[in-house]
Amino acid sequence: MLSQEFREELDNYILLHYRPEGAKERHFNYDEKPPVPAGMAFAVASLIGSDLYRRFAQLGATFSEKLMWWIKKQGRNPVEVYRTIDISKEHFAKIRNNPQYHPTKGTALAFAIALHLNMEDTQDLLKRAGYALTDSSKSDVIVMCFLEKGIYKIDEINATLYSYDCKPLTNWRGNK
Repeated sequence: MLSQEFREELDNYILLHYRPEGAKERHFNYDEKPPVPAGMAFAVASLIGSDLYRRFAQLGATFSEKLMWWIKKQGRNPVEVYRTIDISKEHFAKIRNNPQYHPTKGTALAFAIALHLNMEDTQDLLKRAGYALTDSSKSDVIVMCFLEKGIYKIDEINATLYSYDCKPLTNWRGNK
């Protein structure tokens, strides 16, 4: 259970960092297409193809690969890690055995918390799954506060998310 002092601190953190309106809206004219001379279409396609090939060659580790790297680097037992966030052995096996596995944002965040990753490493792990922490999401702001404070208790984070009407990161049921 959160202390009253921490609860007040979290409320202030949310007030300072939460931006529900998100980024400023930009206006683009999506109907306008840049003119491409008729003979240039093949050259443009070739350039895009070679650029894509170069980018594919520079791809970094996937979420699954980076997750397994962190577990090994910390000398942690994979069973301990997946039990900490309350996912099944079968679910973890899918993540471990499929380098292209795409977790939910909550699952990716839960792994970062279970591994006690700092903010930078958490953002990196999330990015590999196609996500980011943002100040336009109240749940993200709450998780960021816990990360900055170095509090890695998943049940406490889930209970706090729930108390702020946010979806818990894992299949938390509030009765643990």
